[in-house]
Amino acid sequence: MTCKNNIIYYLAFSLLVILRLTTGSVLFPLPLYFNYILLIIISSLFGLKIILDNHTFKEYLFIIILTILTIYIYIVANTYYIFLGFLSIMALKNVNIKTVIKIDIILKLTFLSIHSITYLFTWLIDYNIILDTIKISSLKGISHSLFFPNPNFVGALIIWLVFDFLCLKKEVKTKDIFIGLIIVIISYLICKSRTPLYIYILFIVLSFIKNQKILNFLAKYSYLILAIITLFIISINNVDNELFIKLNSLFSNRFMYSVAAYNKYGLSILPNALANNYSDFLIIDSFYVRSFINYGILTLIIVGTINIFIPKKNYKLEKRIFILASIYMFFEVIPIYTGLSLAYIIIGNTIINNKYKESDEVYERNNCQKAKRITC
Repeated sequence: MTCKNNIIYYLAFSLLVILRLTTGSVLFPLPLYFNYILLIIISSLFGLKIILDNHTFKEYLFIIILTILTIYIYIVANTYYIFLGFLSIMALKNVNIKTVIKIDIILKLTFLSIHSITYLFTWLIDYNIILDTIKISSLKGISHSLFFPNPNFVGALIIWLVFDFLCLKKEVKTKDIFIGLIIVIISYLICKSRTPLYIYILFIVLSFIKNQKILNFLAKYSYLILAIITLFIISINNVDNELFIKLNSLFSNRFMYSVAAYNKYGLSILPNALANNYSDFLIIDSFYVRSFINYGILTLIIVGTINIFIPKKNYKLEKRIFILASIYMFFEVIPIYTGLSLAYIIIGNTIINNKYKESDEVYERNNCQKAKRITC
């Protein structure tokens, strides 16, 4: 029965990736009504998988409450990916994460290959056709979007593909990290998206951190720390401050837009429907900023609940990727898009299918015993 349940999950996940990629594709735009049909099918399949899993009463109650809250966020803030992302994590029980990653790689590589080849042929046949898709900057030069919505989308798609491949490795070696770096650099040369390049450099830095306690701390609290920093930045009134001007320039005016959005819409505890059209006036990419002004602090809390349950032992690679996802969200919302990034599914798997659970409990008991001895 478990095998059949998993097939339901793999089908739902495949459709989720297709939904996200077609939504961001110039070549394969689906009618809006078809997106809604896919949304219903995906949520129904994930829901069926959750029902068929043997959860406890408390677990089912927890899932029902958060499902209602994420549906509420979807209806008010008009954002489905938090709802589907939550279901994709809750339905993970007994699922083989390696299979999920392989499906993700196959679908993304297929889309990326079709877009890249079509873009190349179009460029060779009639360059004028792709002129509208090219972005030219005095700072970055020419940025190519490969018939995706923007160059940042391409950069994100490639770096999360690199992380997918690394997660399939039994042991990530220096050679693997170096190959990933080459791919990310090539991606940067094509799309000029800086965030993926910075994130991968940070990944290399994190790879030198072997201390489990440091990784645990960063995995658990980086999300909260960055949310607080974001709130401080957007609530700042003195935008003429020299430091603010330098930081704003460094991050492509993101801070100025964020401050303007905060001044216009204010801080929202619950989803704010009035801020749904912020993109008509302002460029707000940060997940934390969007949460404060549009999705609501409620969304920030729901997404952050996963940090509480991260296992204390093992899963060093997964924790590094999750730390990077929290940092990525400071600049762009992409890691929350489950069909584009597997960050939350990867860390969710370490919680729901923790194969080191017994050793983690022993770790907890030992820490408690040490604390008692120190107290005594």
